[in-house]
Amino acid sequence: MRAGILIYHPKLNSILTVYRYKNGQHYYVLPGGQIEKRESPIEAAIREIKEEVQLIFKSEDLKPAFTYDSDDNQHIYFWTIYTGLENLTISGEEKERSHSQNLYEARWINLSDFPHLLFRPKDLQVRILSFFTRFENR
Repeated sequence: MRAGILIYHPKLNSILTVYRYKNGQHYYVLPGGQIEKRESPIEAAIREIKEEVQLIFKSEDLKPAFTYDSDDNQHIYFWTIYTGLENLTISGEEKERSHSQNLYEARWINLSDFPHLLFRPKDLQVRILSFFTRFENR
């Protein structure tokens, strides 16, 4: 199982993504990662976002968004609103593994631009758009 976070910045009308350049391909993913043994999904999401971009959240900051089943894994997503610094940088393992042919960058993507991104997996992109459409209509 994996866990991730949809982080929405209202001033930017944007969500936080991780831009990837790997094996000559450009695409975007959400921050998140594998749930470790004896770790709840929300604990994993909090740990992953701290490791990846040094943002610190408490469990009460996160709300359930949706689950997503891929061919080989279940992904549990949470969401939160963030109003802090706009310029975030990748840290942790992603920073250590990053080089010219394997790049990781934290990027805010405006919701109006999000449908046009090369996002992986594509089915997840559709779920994210559906989530924010429901969110905006509340």
